[in-house]
Amino acid sequence: MKIIALEEHFVVPELMDAWQDGPDKAEEDSALERARRVQRALLDTGEQRIADMDDPGVDVQVLSLTSPGVQNLPAPDAVSLARQANDALADVAAAHPDRFQGFAAIPTPDPAAAAELGSTGQPTSGVTARDRAGGAS
Repeated sequence: MKIIALEEHFVVPELMDAWQDGPDKAEEDSALERARRVQRALLDTGEQRIADMDDPGVDVQVLSLTSPGVQNLPAPDAVSLARQANDALADVAAAHPDRFQGFAAIPTPDPAAAAELGSTGQPTSGVTARDRAGGAS
């Protein structure tokens, strides 16, 4: 029986940088502090992550961008970073198609771009969006 871990998180360095200057900085500080402790694991989408999957017998991980995603960023930044994260995710899935699948990130601060990114035809298993857009819950 194949074991699949669903919605395992990852991040790209540029998004972590953007969070540091985001509008919800005070609210996000505790989440960022936790993220720093696991930053290495979030950034690793290669051999160490695969070894960590092999240890408990996980065959496939379905990756998604970690919280808070791009939803708390200004629309232009959210669009750019969602594209960058989705490109990185596509590269990871292409490099290890038998080990990784992914949920594409969509930039909800820009609905038109979110719709466009949601239909690009990039090989993903779905899309994901966090519960906030532009500071609204």
